[in-house]
Amino acid sequence: MPLEPGTRLGPYEILSLLGAGGMGEVYRAKDTRLGRDVAVKILPAHFADRPEALQRFEREARAVSTLTHPNICALYDVGSQDGVEYLVMECLEGETLAKRLEHGPMPIEQVLRIGVGIADALDRAHRNGIVHRDLKPGNVMLTKSGAKLLDFGLAKSATNAVITTETMATLSQIPPGMKSDDPLTARGTILGTFQYMSPEQAEGKEADARSDIFSFGAMMYEMATGQRAFAGKSAASLIAAILEREPPPISTLQPLAPANLDRVVKKCLAKDPDDRWQNAGDLCGELKWIGESGSQANGAVPAARTQKGFMQTLGWVAAGLLGVAVLALLFAKVRTTTENAKAMTLSVEAPNGADLSVYGDGMLAIAPDGHNLAIVASVKGQRWLWMRDLYTGEMEKLQGTTDATFPFWSPDSRFLGFFDGSNLKALTVAGGSVRTIVPVTQGRGGSWGKDGTILLAPNIDSGLYQVSADGREMKPVELSVARSDTRLPTFLPDGKHFLFVLRGDGLYGAMLGEKDAKLLVKGAGSGSYSNGYLFYVREGTLSAQRFDPEKLGLSGEASAVTSGMGNYYRRGYHVFTVSDNGPLLFRKGGVLAQLTWFDRSGKKLGTVGPADQFTQIEISPNEKRLLAERGTVSGDPRVWMFDLEHDSETAFGDTGTLYPVWSPDGKKAALMGQVSGGSATAAMFMKDVNGGGAELLYGGEGEFDIDDWSRDGKYIMTEHAGGGVGSNLWVFPVEGDHKPYPYLKVPYYMSHGRFSPDGKWVAYVSDESGQPQVYVASFPAGHGKWQISNRGGDQPMWRWDGKELYYLALDRTLTAVAMKTGATVEAGTPVGLFGTTVPYSGMTDYRNNYAPTHDGQKFLVNTLDERAGQKPYTVILNWQALVAH
Repeated sequence: MPLEPGTRLGPYEILSLLGAGGMGEVYRAKDTRLGRDVAVKILPAHFADRPEALQRFEREARAVSTLTHPNICALYDVGSQDGVEYLVMECLEGETLAKRLEHGPMPIEQVLRIGVGIADALDRAHRNGIVHRDLKPGNVMLTKSGAKLLDFGLAKSATNAVITTETMATLSQIPPGMKSDDPLTARGTILGTFQYMSPEQAEGKEADARSDIFSFGAMMYEMATGQRAFAGKSAASLIAAILEREPPPISTLQPLAPANLDRVVKKCLAKDPDDRWQNAGDLCGELKWIGESGSQANGAVPAARTQKGFMQTLGWVAAGLLGVAVLALLFAKVRTTTENAKAMTLSVEAPNGADLSVYGDGMLAIAPDGHNLAIVASVKGQRWLWMRDLYTGEMEKLQGTTDATFPFWSPDSRFLGFFDGSNLKALTVAGGSVRTIVPVTQGRGGSWGKDGTILLAPNIDSGLYQVSADGREMKPVELSVARSDTRLPTFLPDGKHFLFVLRGDGLYGAMLGEKDAKLLVKGAGSGSYSNGYLFYVREGTLSAQRFDPEKLGLSGEASAVTSGMGNYYRRGYHVFTVSDNGPLLFRKGGVLAQLTWFDRSGKKLGTVGPADQFTQIEISPNEKRLLAERGTVSGDPRVWMFDLEHDSETAFGDTGTLYPVWSPDGKKAALMGQVSGGSATAAMFMKDVNGGGAELLYGGEGEFDIDDWSRDGKYIMTEHAGGGVGSNLWVFPVEGDHKPYPYLKVPYYMSHGRFSPDGKWVAYVSDESGQPQVYVASFPAGHGKWQISNRGGDQPMWRWDGKELYYLALDRTLTAVAMKTGATVEAGTPVGLFGTTVPYSGMTDYRNNYAPTHDGQKFLVNTLDERAGQKPYTVILNWQALVAH
């Protein structure tokens, strides 16, 4: 029995009955708290004892509550009182589309306007994982503000949208009392409304977003022609029509309808879901295009889209990146044929208030469906993930993603994986929840396979692993190449083959379960595949080349897309991304830095050398020279020497030389490099800085990064890659057999070992407490341990006399600590210098980004180049026009 006016459900006072259907009654009610009219939908009493009905009702609440869109009826509240379950929604003024269709076909302009609104709403629902499953004219309300999609009573998560039926016995006739627009069939029949039901729903098969697209096509057909696409005298004959017959073309019933609309609707109504529009965003874009072209009846069919999600990108552009005149030009170009289409280039700025200057910033990944773009960008030194909707142009900072790097998408575009320094995490796009998949140390890339397997490089030197998306069964990926140097995995379309980078060597391909790895491009990094092409960067040039992803075979000549791509010091990582058949996005130049002098107050005093990419800054003992790694902008990383007195620089080491430190007398430098023709994985040299030869100190197994040279000249401190756990500190004797041994070998990450001037102590960084902190321990025994930093710390450096220790706090504050060393260690209170955060480039946090003078009064800092954060992304539409065929 309907509720009487004046009945109260919580704070809502029932005013009148608006309508009723198989899944509930809808009333106009007054919200007594806010003084507004609302719509209250209740579950009828005779359904209350049916678990499936109650579950469906609750499902509706969950579905609608996740959706916010101007073309979706808003859900305000959910409640229960005296056994009555109810929803509270916005009260819409207008009429249903079903009521309007009683008067016949609609003007084409109105059909397109309503179609665009509903398609956009469906796109938002589908991207939130919701399939409506009961799309029909009775569930579309026409209001003054536009069409509103409502009644998600049959909606179900797109990941579990399996439709079942208890019996087919009732299909021989329309159930008594059932009207064509009733929202549900009778108990025991297939869920959904017959006239608008997709073939897969009619057969009791799994429904997904493409099922809604079929129902949408049936509605569009009826709006344009005034006739239903499918008809029958009984449920069985109606379903037979849906499964077997094609409706007459729209143009035969409505001659003034544009041919393009006929084509769009016909594709919606394809029997095979694979032959329909694959997402509502693309469908919405097509309808917009028809509307923009004036809805001419005899308009030419537009060229097949060479870019999946192309119209989303135009919507993004329309949101504010380009003016109206330029937008009109783009639309004019889109109407050209595929053969005559030209590549179009757009610029995209960073999120407002953010820069793309620090290592990790600027990383990006476009979703496989081409709809969303994930970007890593910093605001006031704090790194976050941001998401740009390529259709609406909206940019959102994603909560729970601080310190994010290396974003990557799940194949269905529903999840976004990323690393945050201590964990591999996954963000659910619908709702924004973040969960931890597996702990890592400093992840170096991941990829999400079709079966839920994730490939990842969990640590800097651990090699590749595979793990299930729920964090179970993590195991190493065995390959025939040096394990510690593998990173940046990328699944290929079959979910079995994948790409990866062998640091310092090139881009490889392999197959899960097989050890053999195939070198694809020597000297290349950051591979990505799209639409038959392999994209990679070599020597600063982004290229595309024909590629068979299952045979791992390249063919034809490589085509250069752009030059000037930056490189991050042998990591092989470059900033570009491309979706399946979608736009290509990249950012040129990489991180640029300027070596800059500051005093203790943070006043800028001058610069050293040109803007480039630097790390491992080491001032000579006489303070007249400087060694630093430099040169990745040109793709030629090596150690350079700077003459600080004469403002000049020269290349000091061969290509690939790294980690320089000065000998105590300043006559030599130790550095890591390559052994010509050798098989060693580590090669340490001692080279004369005045032009003499080089002596090989060590050539053997393992990976060592040089940290420091003791003042007495006897020892070199290094970081040793410890088999995937992280780095430990190892010592190389300069004299004798040079055989390395562990100083502190522990099961956690240690780095940045620096000898005290008297050689009795070592300052280092450890993450044993859960975040990097600076400690001091004795040398050579390693006894005792004193924590120096109080807010996290990195990159410790001693003053020349040992009376101060400096480090970079995790908030980028350059910090000084007064030190007294004797039989024990006395550390003062950490004091921040500069009066602000240090603008260091952060191109790598595991090498030195600053160096103090002997007296601690000046600091040379590897600062951000002021122009680095201003470089925009470049978007290339129809990139196929740039590559060889």
